[in-house]
Amino acid sequence: MSIIGTTSQVPDRPGGHVIADDEEAIATARTLAAEFATGAAERDAERLLPVAELDRLSASGLLAITVPRAFGGADVRAETLAEVVRLLAAADPNIAQIPQSHFVYVNVLRRQGTPEQQKFFFGEVLAGARLGNAQSEAGTRHVQDYRTRLVPDGEDGFLLRGVKHYSTGALFAHWIPVLARREDETLHVAYVPRDADGLTVIDDWAGMGQRTTASGTVRLDDVRVPADRVVPHHLTFTGPQLHGAVAQLLHAAIDVGIAGGALAEALDFVRTRARPWFESGLDSAAEDPLTVQRAGELTIKVRGRGGAAGRGGPPGGRGGGGPDRGVRGRGLHRGGDREGLRRSGRGRAGQRDLRAGRHPRRPGRAQPPPSLAQRQDAHAARPGPLEGPAHRPLRAQRAAPTPPRPALAHPAAPTTTTTTTTGRGTADDVGRHRPTTRRKDRPVTDRRPTTEVP
Repeated sequence: MSIIGTTSQVPDRPGGHVIADDEEAIATARTLAAEFATGAAERDAERLLPVAELDRLSASGLLAITVPRAFGGADVRAETLAEVVRLLAAADPNIAQIPQSHFVYVNVLRRQGTPEQQKFFFGEVLAGARLGNAQSEAGTRHVQDYRTRLVPDGEDGFLLRGVKHYSTGALFAHWIPVLARREDETLHVAYVPRDADGLTVIDDWAGMGQRTTASGTVRLDDVRVPADRVVPHHLTFTGPQLHGAVAQLLHAAIDVGIAGGALAEALDFVRTRARPWFESGLDSAAEDPLTVQRAGELTIKVRGRGGAAGRGGPPGGRGGGGPDRGVRGRGLHRGGDREGLRRSGRGRAGQRDLRAGRHPRRPGRAQPPPSLAQRQDAHAARPGPLEGPAHRPLRAQRAAPTPPRPALAHPAAPTTTTTTTTGRGTADDVGRHRPTTRRKDRPVTDRRPTTEVP
């Protein structure tokens, strides 16, 4: 991997608007997504770093939406955070990926930061500061084998020594959280200012995808860190916690956003550029029923993944969880999205959704499976193979209780009992072969050998 460049320039602070609630966060994300979508493909193809776009993101206040209300933030719900990231990813996956670590390390401060640390760093985030990432290391035994060290330096600080790779967001950050181990092997996070002496960010990221995340290398050569900038991250994992779950939620939201953006581009291509199949007899590819069906199936899949990633929110309506505007409201033709969803009920994906209790015309509204009692009632009420409307009296008669059968009169006759056994048993083997007693004057209905008992 070639080194593209080394930089020590600290990004400007654009200042930050403070978002009030979940609804404003989603509305702001939609507005920015529309702006970021313009030129996103060109930025990735030519590797034009989105510096101006990230400044716009910081100034909007979206990077501070997880700051607790006690410190002046919106403290949005998890599904709102996922929806914000999804909207950004549908427009430009690079811009959505860069602040993923920002939200994770804001959460670390929320969990383990002291009140003084929380007040300081939450204030920085509200003012528009961005947190980067210096976590992963190359050449170690596994992903959590961290060799970067936090060495005590006097009574009020530490020295950081190590090399980090895949440091997404570090190039654009004002603060870089660094994962390191102390002498007792406990894991800590040191929040290092971007312009600290001994800290170097190398822009050597040359991946095939998300080329503008600048996920390069961070070198730490005896970087001094005050003790009040170090957080005991190992304590996060001593009890129940959602640290990893939040990080994975953000990753899932990015993936769903990418899928939604790709689907929107595909639908737009079919509407504006694709030609119909020559045997279809149609004037537009967007009217082809097979294409419409496939579009509906893909729309259902994207919406389903979006629901699993937290999009939609609770029934109260907060969270703004509608599908991406590039998918809903802009079908292949007028009503094409609805028609595609209807047709998809006939396909394999649609049948799977029906079996799972999801109606093809109302994707995402899963119905709970029937209980055992409900299934039994439905089976009992189901007509027989020859029954129809004309046989309803027969059903009523069959459902009525059966009157007791009158006893048959038999002539008085001497009665002799017989005991039936099987195999080599005898009449005394009551424990193993339960004898059956019959009246001799009644016909024997089985063919097993009988033994007369005098």
